[in-house]
Amino acid sequence: MKEAWSKLELPSYLALGLLIAATLLAYANAWPDVLVHDDKYFAGTPRQSEWADLPRFFTEDLWAATGVESGLYRPLLLLSLMVESRIHGDWMAGYHLDNILLHLLVTLAVYGFLRQLPRTAAEPGQSTDLFALLAALVFAVHPVHTEVVDSIFNRSEMLVALAGTAGLWWFMHYLETRPRRCWAGLALCYLLALFSKESGIILPAIAVALVLMLAPGSWTERIRKCLPVFWLLLPLTLYLLLRAHALAHPAAAGIEDANGAARMSAQNETRIETPPIFQAETRTEAPPVSQAETRTETRTETQAETRTVRQALARTSAMLGQARLPTFRILSETIGAWGQSLWLMVWPDPLLLYRDKPSLTQQRVSLVLQFMLLVAAFLLFRTGRYGLLAGLVFFYLALVPSSRIAGIGGTSSDLAERYLYFPSVGLTMSLVSGFRYLGGQRGLWPAVVSALIVLVLLTPLTWNRNNDWASEVRLLENEYHRGSQGPQTLRLLTAAYLRDGKPGPAAEVCDTKPYKGGRLRKYATHCAIAYSQLGRNEDAERAFLQAAGGRSVQPAMYANLALFYLRQGRREDARQQFERAVSAEKDPALQAYRRGEMLALLYPRNRRKLLEARSHFIEAVRLQPRLAGTREWLDRLNQKLGPAP
Repeated sequence: MKEAWSKLELPSYLALGLLIAATLLAYANAWPDVLVHDDKYFAGTPRQSEWADLPRFFTEDLWAATGVESGLYRPLLLLSLMVESRIHGDWMAGYHLDNILLHLLVTLAVYGFLRQLPRTAAEPGQSTDLFALLAALVFAVHPVHTEVVDSIFNRSEMLVALAGTAGLWWFMHYLETRPRRCWAGLALCYLLALFSKESGIILPAIAVALVLMLAPGSWTERIRKCLPVFWLLLPLTLYLLLRAHALAHPAAAGIEDANGAARMSAQNETRIETPPIFQAETRTEAPPVSQAETRTETRTETQAETRTVRQALARTSAMLGQARLPTFRILSETIGAWGQSLWLMVWPDPLLLYRDKPSLTQQRVSLVLQFMLLVAAFLLFRTGRYGLLAGLVFFYLALVPSSRIAGIGGTSSDLAERYLYFPSVGLTMSLVSGFRYLGGQRGLWPAVVSALIVLVLLTPLTWNRNNDWASEVRLLENEYHRGSQGPQTLRLLTAAYLRDGKPGPAAEVCDTKPYKGGRLRKYATHCAIAYSQLGRNEDAERAFLQAAGGRSVQPAMYANLALFYLRQGRREDARQQFERAVSAEKDPALQAYRRGEMLALLYPRNRRKLLEARSHFIEAVRLQPRLAGTREWLDRLNQKLGPAP
């Protein structure tokens, strides 16, 4: 019986059918017709772009269309959303269905990758197809993946995992027989992973680690097989140049805290008044120019592009110059976060968007346990059982980019479950090794039954998490009641209440949790809006002033205070706050937008002022054609003033 499992071959259609069925069953309730969290700033017809806008995705910040420069560069994510917006329009369930299908593709790639590993490790007669299938099934239904699958915006993690896993599968398949094809395919997948998310940068290190641990031959031969990895500097250089060029603009206001959580633009921030969203787009035609003027403009644009590239290189150098060797504190916090990550892979409960850093005692315990695990993995590797060590090395390497272990900008590691999607592929390698060991010791059925028990335990957790993600209020209320009550949760929960037209529950949170402090300014703004809608004007003004006080205030907070004063009939106070918002804005497109907004709101019956406001909105569109809210303002003004000349 123990010999039978090693020669068992599964029909491909059966394995594929089981993977498809398990994935669709686990996410059967994960396609609501709603947008939650960051999704609402990217999906739907208000974000629909023309095909002519496609090159912009490779030349601008991820959040540029919402008026924010976040320092993130993910053109393939934007491209996928543009295609979907033209297919699904405002049918939000379609975006979620695409996410489920993408997760299925990643699961199939994981299965193929796991099947390939023993063949690369030269273990004929030791087929692990069944155990690869069992591990891939666990990957398909694991609850830790719900934040990525249920969130449209977070699909960038799946795109990285798809490109990375498929690239490694291709790489290991052709490593011994066709090295050139092997490295060429990996280079292409590497570029796709980089364009999906910054964490894809670690893919060459994972490939080299797998070769050193799994490839046949002496250590010298393995090292020689790794030398072509330097060719991957070509796609990396191309990516860095494009990224530096895209991000070489003055940082716009509106960026959240350093961990990048839920950035909001000036237009998309919760407002007292929000202009209605229209689907129509207003186009401004420029007057014809002479051939000489065209040549002059082309030369000027070329010179501007040259300056931009130089600025891009300078900015990249400055960013790299901020890198510092990790301090003991950062190392300790990072190791603690890694320990939390490993535990979430074992038991992913409860669902939390924001997790507290482990205490000093937890960090020390985590260090000891991880050290013991790595020692055990190394000892097993010495005996020819590579699965645990290879899986852990993959897991830790894939986590490095999101760990901020270099301490750039003085930040330290924060744990979010979305960071675990691609690293969890590595742990499936360890899971295959575990199933294989159990099958060798006890026979086939104990391994299969063990996997079924795991699937039965994990799938209901995934359903429960999907239900939480079906409503933003439900998601954030659960976050709040489970003890996560930091600035991000307070800000997002109150914003969700306001969007649902529930200022009462938002005010109750504000009355319970103080809104004073630099990191609580946006929360204070939401409290002020809730108080204002409830007629508690004194409380509202106090909260608005708290949000707009101190240093490094975002322009949106001045604008919100201006809107409050305008509703109170205090036009002079409103004008002063609008001017503060304009002067605080650094991005030229947003500054033009704010000037237009100020004039349109302060002088709604003054035709000269409204014409001036329209000129500012036209300038904002020229600088950033996809800037949220600008075209809607132009539509309103054109209806009132007549078409622009």
